[in-house]
Amino acid sequence: MNYTVSIKIRTITHQLFTRALNSRVKQLKGLLATLASPLRSEIGNMSLVWFQLLVQLTSENNWNS
Repeated sequence: MNYTVSIKIRTITHQLFTRALNSRVKQLKGLLATLASPLRSEIGNMSLVWFQLLVQLTSENNWNS
């Protein structure tokens, strides 16, 4: 196999690998975006619950003082 053919094969292989990798990255970004939306909402809900609990405990502590 001569040098030019070897370089062309490497270039084509690299292009195919890069395209496949970019496709997977796009798929993963889409999946993460899909998962992040409800997760963000759930984290917001949990934060609200913790805040309400903190307020409740603080007010109970003030009543007992």
